[in-house]
Amino acid sequence: MTIALFVLAGASALRGTWSPCGLSMLSTITPVSERARHHAYGRSSLWFVLGAVLGGATIGGAMAGGAWVTRQLALPAAVRIGVAVAVAGLALAADARLGGLRLPERPRQVDASWVTRFRPWVYAGGFGWQLGTGVATYVMTNGVYTMLVVGAVWLPPLQALALGVVFGACRGATILLGAAVTTPARLRAVHRWLASTDGASLGVTLLAELCFLAACLVRLGTTAAVVGGLFVLSLGVATVVRVHAQRTPVGAP
Repeated sequence: MTIALFVLAGASALRGTWSPCGLSMLSTITPVSERARHHAYGRSSLWFVLGAVLGGATIGGAMAGGAWVTRQLALPAAVRIGVAVAVAGLALAADARLGGLRLPERPRQVDASWVTRFRPWVYAGGFGWQLGTGVATYVMTNGVYTMLVVGAVWLPPLQALALGVVFGACRGATILLGAAVTTPARLRAVHRWLASTDGASLGVTLLAELCFLAACLVRLGTTAAVVGGLFVLSLGVATVVRVHAQRTPVGAP
C-alpha cells in the first residue's frame, strides 16, 4: 500500500505536465528563452527543480504534521485504511467523471511577469515551488488529493515528508523535457508530442489510482476486497471509456 502510494504520487506529479501551467513552463524556461534573456538554461532549470523539491517538502511537512496528529490519536489501522479507501475511491470516480463528479481543479497560472522582473533564482525557483506543492496551480488529477490525505492518515511522519519530496522532485524534473528546445521548431515539436500523449498520460495516472485503491482494498480483508474489486472493475471500465473518448477526435467513429 505504501509503495502504491509513492507510485501514485509520482504519476500525479508527472500528469501535471499536461496542465496549462505545466505547458507554459515548457515554453517559458527553455534554452531558447533563457538565452534571449541572457541567462543560462542549466542554471534556471536547476533553480526550478530545487524550487519544486522545496514545494514538495512544503506539502510533505503538512502531511507529516497530519501524520503526527494521527499517531497521537492512535486511530486503528482499519479506520485509517477505510479513510484511504473512501478518499481514493472518490478521487478516482471524479477523475473518471462518473456521474459528472468533479473535485476542485484550482485553475490558476503562475505570474508570467516574473521572468521580466526578477532574476532566474526567483522566477524559476518560485515557479518550481508553486508547481511542486501540487495545489497552488492547476490540479490535473485528483490523485494529488488522495496523496495528501492518505499521506497524513497512513504514513509515519518521516515517510509522509519523503512522499512530498518525491512528488516535488518528479514535478520539477518535467522541466527537462524542454532541454532540447534550441529552436522554435523544436518547441513546437515538443508541444505536438505532449498533445498526442495527453490521453496516454491520463490513462497511466488513472491506472496508478486504480492500483492504489486495489492495494487499500486488499488490506481491508477478503470480503471487502471482493466487493471492492467489483467497484474497482466498474471504475476501470469507466476509465477506459473516458480515456478512449479523450483520445478520439470529435466526430471520429
